[in-house]
Amino acid sequence: MTSLRDLITKTGIMITGERSIQYGKQLALVGNQRSAELNIFFGRRGFSVTESTRRGTSRELSHMIGELVRDYLATFSI
Repeated sequence: MTSLRDLITKTGIMITGERSIQYGKQLALVGNQRSAELNIFFGRRGFSVTESTRRGTSRELSHMIGELVRDYLATFSI
């Protein structure tokens, strides 16, 4: 099975940063001279993904990668 990191990089997006946050991970991404941030959480209800609205990030890139990650994580739900 393909890892999430491999799946993201196959789209031409680079993961430029990864840090642990409470109950999850935050990913910093760059592609086509645009940047995005994505938060991936794991809790009692399973995984959730939030797209950053931070100034200077691309809403379109965040949304595209957010959907990709949600689809990937859906393959693990029961």
